Amino acid sequence: MAYELKIWNANKSVLLNTITDETPGGLSDGFKWQLTPTGDTVQLEASGRNDRLRLHPRAVVQLRVDDEPAFYGVVPDPDSLNSQEVTSFQVLGGREVLLRTLMDGATFRDMGVYAIARSIFSRLCPPALTYDPTQIGDGSGTDAGPVLSTYYAPTSTLDEVLTALARAAGVAGGVDNQGRIFLGRPTLPPLAVAYSSQPWRRLRVQGRETVTQAILRVVSAPGEGALSARTGVNESFGLPYLPATISVTATAPEHALYGASRSIAAPEGISLTRNSYAGELVFNEMDGAPATDGDPDTGTTTTGPTPGILIRNTTERVIGLRLRYRYEPTDGLVGVVWIQHATFHPEGGSAFESTVAFGLPESGGTREMVFIAPPSAEVVTNGWDISQVQVYVITPDGAGTAPVNLVIYDMAQIVVDEVAALRLAESYLQVPPTSPAEVSLPALVPPRPEVTITASPDGDVTGSTNLWEYVHQSGQLHSTLIRLGSDGQSDVGRAIKFAVRGA
Repeated sequence: MAYELKIWNANKSVLLNTITDETPGGLSDGFKWQLTPTGDTVQLEASGRNDRLRLHPRAVVQLRVDDEPAFYGVVPDPDSLNSQEVTSFQVLGGREVLLRTLMDGATFRDMGVYAIARSIFSRLCPPALTYDPTQIGDGSGTDAGPVLSTYYAPTSTLDEVLTALARAAGVAGGVDNQGRIFLGRPTLPPLAVAYSSQPWRRLRVQGRETVTQAILRVVSAPGEGALSARTGVNESFGLPYLPATISVTATAPEHALYGASRSIAAPEGISLTRNSYAGELVFNEMDGAPATDGDPDTGTTTTGPTPGILIRNTTERVIGLRLRYRYEPTDGLVGVVWIQHATFHPEGGSAFESTVAFGLPESGGTREMVFIAPPSAEVVTNGWDISQVQVYVITPDGAGTAPVNLVIYDMAQIVVDEVAALRLAESYLQVPPTSPAEVSLPALVPPRPEVTITASPDGDVTGSTNLWEYVHQSGQLHSTLIRLGSDGQSDVGRAIKFAVRGA
């Protein structure tokens, strides 16, 4: 039962030391390390003299036990290289490297999550880690994954990028015990363990982590450039425009019991909207190829002095417009984009609508604009039935006698991406197991998300695992602590975590 600890400098360009169980003055009194159920490295704890270990600041460490990969990470705070005292040190998991690396300005549109991740990490993977395309997705190295309409996060760290993409796909991500970045790779099947008098300990329920309803905010305010807004009933527009918060809700079956709701925002860069070309299309004094055909090279041109286009959508939640156009106004003409939302008032049949207007800027050539306008809170409360987007040109007096030079090349409604948003919201749900427990096995067992303990004091217990802890004792004994439904964190550690989160 041998171990090997390799130590490199921060960018892994120089191998500084190799420590084994036969190295004089090596690791003292055994060591332990932790992995998540999907194999993400968490922490390694060991002790020794640094004048012999030679741990440099942010040194990269790889541990092998019995010739098998065990842990990979970074030493954030080593002792002085001249220290002759035996002290403990910590090695943080490989994601610590990603915390110090920033995303670039790349933009991704209508691409799968796994394809986005491969593009990013193939270019930006730090030298201390390894990029392997087969560790992203289903193992083929080519699958695209769930589609995102837009991803753009130029100020995010790569750790935040990995977390956001994992949530968007509803899978796990991390850095494994070989230093490889992974995302959504296939996991091991559930492990069945016979209790058979194995050491067993019941753990305290972690109820503070409970989320049984996640409300994901999509949009809550209109975009910049709105000229006016109005709301009303029966064509009375006296009420102020109060934009509704458009959200998507994921609810666990246990919500009726726990009632634990949480409001969340999408991670940076993740778009919860998409372009839509659905809906009824109406032209007014416009001619040419349909402006909603998705072809940026075909356009609809004006044929009269008061041109306009309207799209009415009754099947999707419209919150805005993406417009590619050319507009060179003549004297007295004003281009306007109207975004209207309507329902039917419960006390009658009249329309209850909110309308937001935007000015259509002069293009000076081809230009693309995005207009965002959520409906009013009243419209959402009363049942949101119709959204329509209008683009037209008017004169101040409404006469419309001057010629108009307006070409619309592409016109798409911006709608809520219900599938992507629900998948992201569901990733925040967390139902507390009622009987969290810890079982110890006298061997090193690869982690996996689910374990069944048969014939335990609580019967057959199947549960999701939260943390796997491995111990290599000085007497060359190995053990694995499996924690079902709990991370095993102490009361003090948990209190500190929640105090920090609250601050």
